[in-house]
Amino acid sequence: MRLRYAPFVTLTKDNGLAGNYVRTVLGGDGNTVWAGSSEGLSQINTIAGNARVLADNISSP
Repeated sequence: MRLRYAPFVTLTKDNGLAGNYVRTVLGGDGNTVWAGSSEGLSQINTIAGNARVLADNISSP
């Protein structure tokens, strides 16, 4: 995934991210980036610049 010329977008819990403190980021297929936080898992669309929560309130074993 090439982000050199991609616009910078700030995502927070208020606009779709599962949590404001992201612990891990993984590039996915196409235009998708996955962000994991202590509060859940988010799927980020790099073209639209938005996020959706796929899992929240994840607890550690």
